[in-house]
Amino acid sequence: MKIVNLALKIALLGSLLGNSLLADAAKPVVVKTETTEYILDYKYPQDFQSKEVNAAIKDLITVTENSFMGELIEDAGTPADAPGKTSLTIKYNIPYQAKNALSVRFIISTYHRGAAHPAEEVKVLNFINGHGVKLADLFKPGAEFLKPIAAYSAKEITAKNISDAELISEGTAAKNKNYKTWYFTKKGIDVVFNTYQVAAYVYGEQVVAIPTSIFSAMLKPEIAKQLWGN
Repeated sequence: MKIVNLALKIALLGSLLGNSLLADAAKPVVVKTETTEYILDYKYPQDFQSKEVNAAIKDLITVTENSFMGELIEDAGTPADAPGKTSLTIKYNIPYQAKNALSVRFIISTYHRGAAHPAEEVKVLNFINGHGVKLADLFKPGAEFLKPIAAYSAKEITAKNISDAELISEGTAAKNKNYKTWYFTKKGIDVVFNTYQVAAYVYGEQVVAIPTSIFSAMLKPEIAKQLWGN
């Protein structure tokens, strides 16, 4: 009995240690640059145990910065006395991190000198066992998983009474482009509808928590077991 109890304690300690190492591994990279033309101000995490995770995050940052630099030409015709300075700001948080899965959420804010307000977009990178995954990767081949998720999302957004039926219908329609931004939670997934997708700018992005009960029957069994234990 003592041997069994000792083995259980060692296994538990190993599990906790593994999760701790995963949680503590990420370190923020900070970039702050200001020129006469623009400002770069962003952070992103690196030094995860998975090289694929690090590379995917770095690639997202590189692509975003390159796109921003390419847009600087848009400011050429802006009056010299226009307020503000063109800038790129990126913030991140980690809404979900477990032994087998990780979600990293970025808020990307781009401002052009003289504009009324910045353009903001949320992007999320999701990983299982260190490999990037899309929403479709969670489900059995051929499963029409978007239908119940879309129906639930439309109902939840409508209940907020912040937008019109046409915009909600279009923004929550069961199309891959509407459900490309999401992250894992302990109870399912959270879907992010970016600014303007289902409501006016003033309301910002909208997040709908989708419980596993909405799509559990269509999940790949190994995914269900790894992430939600069923």
